[in-house]
Amino acid sequence: MLVNIENCENTYDSEKTKDLLKLYRNKAIKQIEKKCALCGRTLTSFCKSHTVPFSWLKNIDNQQKMLSMYSILDSNWTKQDRGANEAGIFYSICETCDHELFSHYENKSNYKDSLPTKEMLQEIVLKICVKEIYEHRIAAKQIELLIKDHILEDYYEEVLIAEQETLSTTINELHKFSKKWPEFRIVYFKKLPYKVPIAYQDQIAVFSDFESSIINNTYLNSDKIQVLYECILPLESESILLLFTLTSNNRYSRFIRKFSSLSEDNKQKTLLYLMFSYSQNYFISKELEEIIKKDDFVKSLAEKLMLGIQESNYELSRIEAHIKTTVETMKSFSLDKAFHLKNYLSEAYSLK
Repeated sequence: MLVNIENCENTYDSEKTKDLLKLYRNKAIKQIEKKCALCGRTLTSFCKSHTVPFSWLKNIDNQQKMLSMYSILDSNWTKQDRGANEAGIFYSICETCDHELFSHYENKSNYKDSLPTKEMLQEIVLKICVKEIYEHRIAAKQIELLIKDHILEDYYEEVLIAEQETLSTTINELHKFSKKWPEFRIVYFKKLPYKVPIAYQDQIAVFSDFESSIINNTYLNSDKIQVLYECILPLESESILLLFTLTSNNRYSRFIRKFSSLSEDNKQKTLLYLMFSYSQNYFISKELEEIIKKDDFVKSLAEKLMLGIQESNYELSRIEAHIKTTVETMKSFSLDKAFHLKNYLSEAYSLK
């Protein structure tokens, strides 16, 4: 997941850095072209969209706000706790598209005991794609403004070009999907008879499987990245757990075979491990605050992710358009570590 650039003092938590990034992010947001990423219509303003539907975020908010990765780390890099109204928001599409194009997967009555339909899976991927477009648009404009104001050196044009290419690739992928949607393979689907304390939806490029074999080699950057789509959706008194990918993503074959052989408890721990290790787009009920903040393993995963975020930022000491991740580092994400997690998706941690 793309994040803001590193600061000129090379210290991630300085007030000067945060103020600078916030200033230029706000400038970027105001200057990006107001055109719907889906229908292409020119707008006066975007719709306020949520990655996880707002109605489901409210199920774990309970007017107490929710924990984020930054809450677990007690980091002041950005706002730690967020209410449902400000959690996972993005501005990329129009009101019409937001209300019409996600109506199947956002309708809780469509989640019965049967598997989600292809149409529902398409809508999840679509939502994730437009969120990615939003982040890349802001990042590209932010870098452009920082170069223009001589905060970044001119040679950072290469970084800007790389970011623009990533944006273009994401948009092209979205257009390709909209013309002919690919087939999906559901790796895991479970409807739980209780409400879990976590809301989450993202795409993740898994580095290595349960045997430390590489799935996505981001170090060589030679193969097209293959992603998993993961959802943890808390309904009013039930929950949906979902993991799926494209049928063409053959590098996940061994992972899927191993995952399928796991116990239900270890499958759910694996979902959590993927979430904590690869994404910052999750929200946790404040009812788990005391437990989750004392969980050293979860904190270590969040710290590892935060370190990766920082290292993938654009450093002023050298051009670094892509994460310089070694094969050894990727192997350190081996999924066999997942079984050491507490299962926060079990009924023992459910919300009333």
